[in-house]
Amino acid sequence: MIRAILFDLDGTLVDRDGALRRYGLDLAARHPEIFPPETLDRDLRVLLAAPDRDRRRFAHRVARAFPALGPPAALAGDVAARLPSFLEPEAEVIRLIDRLRNRYRVGIVTNGSGPSQRAKLAAAGLSGLIDGVFISGVERAAKPHAAIFRRALAWAGAEPAEALFVGDDPATDVAGASRIGMRTCWVRRGRDYPDGLPRPDATIETLLELPEVLP
Repeated sequence: MIRAILFDLDGTLVDRDGALRRYGLDLAARHPEIFPPETLDRDLRVLLAAPDRDRRRFAHRVARAFPALGPPAALAGDVAARLPSFLEPEAEVIRLIDRLRNRYRVGIVTNGSGPSQRAKLAAAGLSGLIDGVFISGVERAAKPHAAIFRRALAWAGAEPAEALFVGDDPATDVAGASRIGMRTCWVRRGRDYPDGLPRPDATIETLLELPEVLP
């Protein structure tokens, strides 16, 4: 019996990739001296290449391609400060979480800083819907390590076998949760699952398919 559903945040409950692309367009608009009209199309292809999940990796990649933007650390700080403003509330996701709250304990386990992740929750319209929010920067424990999952389970009052973890990252979400005995659901988003990691109990293409795999 599933008593609790715990979610990843970035790439699962919120469209972080879409927000990063919108951030990239804004970055180019703020720095026309670095992204002049004659090279803008080419530069945007570089800037908006498949977004990196980690803002520091994104900042390093972009800073290498466009050194005039300054050091990667400064760019990473700019991403952290501005990215939440480019997240857009998704009405269907909000309705889904609201329905699930009537049947399950619903929480979030996410890697990142407290201010950044809470700002994303607010921007996505989810702050008032989810009480149990466990953020690595606050908990001083990060996925895929067991400690942060166990704290969320204790809050939910559920044993690992009574909880489902839903996430898009095979290593930090699926593998991390499955190793402590949780059931797992992978949000595929058109990707192939990598070899060498524990397989998810269920796979969905998008988050909105979740009700189809719930008992």
